[in-house]
Amino acid sequence: MTYNHQYNNVEVRHLKDVSEFEKLDAIYQKCFGEHSVPSQRQKEWWLSASNNILGLFVNDYLVGGASFWHINSSIFEKLKTGKLRERDLTVHDFDFTCKNLYYFSDLAIEEEHRKKQYSNLLLSKMFDQILMSAINGKEIQILAFAFSESGSKILNRMDFVKILNAAETLDEQDLYLLQIRDRNKN
Repeated sequence: MTYNHQYNNVEVRHLKDVSEFEKLDAIYQKCFGEHSVPSQRQKEWWLSASNNILGLFVNDYLVGGASFWHINSSIFEKLKTGKLRERDLTVHDFDFTCKNLYYFSDLAIEEEHRKKQYSNLLLSKMFDQILMSAINGKEIQILAFAFSESGSKILNRMDFVKILNAAETLDEQDLYLLQIRDRNKN
């Protein structure tokens, strides 16, 4: 998945190794601060499902990424009702047979690379992966917290709808839901 964007070589791909994961995790930790999923937990997630983290590379340099996870219906409902914190998710909450329920946990880009439409590119590639693995004819649901005003704007632009205010969630962040009901309609 390589794209030219404003004369820069831009690539969105899965992380190749632990070193790339650690670089991306450092970006996540810097962007989300106290709201970050702890590095060890995030690493456990990645080791259990490495295809669920996409890295954004500009001129072969990792500048950001996005992560999303198949989750079981019980965990989906707990997140959806604000009764579970993101950092409390474990690999046991992932369900790779459940192809239509997702938690979109992170989208982070180094500050100097923001405002270049890279978030749209990352989200587009994430949605491509979700749609390829989803079960046709079944509704896809994706939950996401907005940890910033820019995060809210990105989610709104992608047709996510706010379902809980920050005060209603254990993460103390607004919670958004995207439902894709019929992928065959244009």
